[in-house]
Amino acid sequence: MKSHKITVSRGIGYSGKSSGKAYVARITGTSNQYGLDRTFLDADTVTRDHWGRTRYTRTMEYDITECGLYEIQEAGDRYYRAIWERDGEIAATTISEERLDRMMALVSAGSTIEEARLATRPAKA
Repeated sequence: MKSHKITVSRGIGYSGKSSGKAYVARITGTSNQYGLDRTFLDADTVTRDHWGRTRYTRTMEYDITECGLYEIQEAGDRYYRAIWERDGEIAATTISEERLDRMMALVSAGSTIEEARLATRPAKA
């Protein structure tokens, strides 16, 4: 099976949005403390672009090979991506927080993440 690449960046030595957290986490369920139960992933590749002695940008690349839900945090923005296999290829789509909430309610009730993804798909036009 192929992989889906996710790239996030973080500015070190900067202030503002670019200096915020940057990570990719696999969502494994719900948590009373944090809302989502997550496994934070290690980047497959990390590069640094230096802009001076104390300022640089760290870019992290993740090769996702496992189907599921992922939380991506970068430059103060957080979004969610569903990744699944279709005809031997990796397919991915960004999902809204509302859809994520509906999916997590189904998972809490006993559905698998894949069953929740299929049950909350938008209707075809």
